[in-house]
Amino acid sequence: MLYGEIQEYLKTFIECDALNEKFDYSINKESSPDIYLKELKKFNNTYNSFFMNKGRLVFMINNYEIILREEDLNQILKLFLFYKKSNSDNCYLIAEFLLSYFNTINSKEYKRNVSNYKEVKDIFKKIILNNKEDKDILSTFKQMSFELYNKIIDYGSHKDNFFLGDVLDRACINFNKDKSLKRKIIKKLLENNVYPSRVILYDENIKANFKYYKKYLLDYENYSIYSRFPDEMLYILDKNQLLKNSIIKLIINNIVDRTNMLQDKCDDEHENFIQIISEIDYLKTFLNNALNRLTMLSCCHKKKMHECLINLLYMKRILVSDEDRVNSQMQEFKYEQVIPNDKIDEFVSAVNDNIAVLYSSSVCNFEKELEQSLNIYAKYPMSYIFSSYNIDSASQTYLKSEDGFVDSVFMNYYDEKGKIFTNKNTNLQNILTKGYYIQLIKYLKHQFISYQQYIISFFDLKEGKRSLINKLINQGNFKLYNDYVILALTVAQIENSIIDLLKIKGKNITTNGFNNLNELAKEYLNDDFHFNGLMYINYILYEKHGLNIRNNIAHGNYFGKNIEVQMLTTICAIMFINELLRKETLENDKNKK
Repeated sequence: MLYGEIQEYLKTFIECDALNEKFDYSINKESSPDIYLKELKKFNNTYNSFFMNKGRLVFMINNYEIILREEDLNQILKLFLFYKKSNSDNCYLIAEFLLSYFNTINSKEYKRNVSNYKEVKDIFKKIILNNKEDKDILSTFKQMSFELYNKIIDYGSHKDNFFLGDVLDRACINFNKDKSLKRKIIKKLLENNVYPSRVILYDENIKANFKYYKKYLLDYENYSIYSRFPDEMLYILDKNQLLKNSIIKLIINNIVDRTNMLQDKCDDEHENFIQIISEIDYLKTFLNNALNRLTMLSCCHKKKMHECLINLLYMKRILVSDEDRVNSQMQEFKYEQVIPNDKIDEFVSAVNDNIAVLYSSSVCNFEKELEQSLNIYAKYPMSYIFSSYNIDSASQTYLKSEDGFVDSVFMNYYDEKGKIFTNKNTNLQNILTKGYYIQLIKYLKHQFISYQQYIISFFDLKEGKRSLINKLINQGNFKLYNDYVILALTVAQIENSIIDLLKIKGKNITTNGFNNLNELAKEYLNDDFHFNGLMYINYILYEKHGLNIRNNIAHGNYFGKNIEVQMLTTICAIMFINELLRKETLENDKNKK
């Protein structure tokens, strides 16, 4: 809590300065106040290193679990007892920290993540709970924390500051088993109209406090056309049969106003289409969830919400299909890569001598790409934090950078690889704690396509336009000259080879190519080379944020488009999967003998 305006307030009665040094464990009852003050500043630095996440304290930098050593706990206890004995307000923050730590090490999340959690709890009991100077020290921590929270709420409730949300979370987590103190904190926040939409998540007396929630919801200022609806509050009130008709009507009227506002924006060519899409997405998601989860909606309410939903979907299609408007507002990035001419000659000659070289050039090492993406994220996290859109005006579709991911053996595999790499590289300035596969795919969005375009352009430069694609068609003996049909045939051939491999392995086969690939990949989790090749197939055929060839073929999205990259990658995938099939067939035949 030692940040921004809250820190300025706490400084009026608590020492908040921090000192980044190790504790001096030799401190004792004979030590001077100045020495204790210096150690308190070191404690403040420790306090600032953690924040509440999923009901427990974790490191601010990397979300790692907190484990205090015996000597550190003993030092913090010394500080607490010293300032408590002198009636100094400096003991408030220490009490709140130790209470938070106690609840942290007793949380389910902590137990799940820390293998030696029992030892950690035993140390806390030995040092803190069994101290000789305060036999009921946990109650002391609670009372002091309660007083601290009340002071902060009294100060902040009239300032409309964001930090009270953090106070709410910490107080309700720390007083979860002390219902009396928790109720008093909730009552105080509601009386001051502080974050009712968050308070309700902790409130166990919703019916008794309904008047506060109703007042909040009926206040039209909470629903400007740019604000977010308090979704969870609505669902909780609905579950408790408290979602009154007057509230529902207000929400629907606001939805209608927002829909009309978005229509006006769509008609204005100067409005930013990305912002409009984002607002349409939000409202569409809210309506879908409300229609599915709210039980107190009448038929009339549902009809009006469906009308708004239909209008939003129509607006989205019209907006996305306007290719000129989309392109006029898109930023164009250009990258120049200088490759020596002799290197291009060398590559083209190598492929002409052995076409199999093409696969090793087209495929990338996905694990290395993941590591590179995490290194880049560590340096430039902002470039990955914000949403981006992949827009296809012809098919009137778009995909947000964080949507559309499906759980798979590939996601689990690269999530684990990313976790291992992050834990080993403690020097990374900014880290991810999850979503490593998604980060890899975001990074590959432009990298992978560039790899393939380089290969094609090398042959275009040396042997003429389309020379590589024509070479591959001739060598494949397709006897067809329609790129779209050839692409469809190569995809079918890849999927058939995967089925043949599953038969050899004695595995279940479905009509879903993606499921079949996942089933096959499970057999190669300990084979980096072949798993990498199967990831290549996943990326080009099925990953929505990859080339997504299988889906695009099914929906006819390639008609009239240049699909040389798609043809190159699928033919390379055939080289890989057929070689794997040949290897497994030989092995299977040997075993039969």
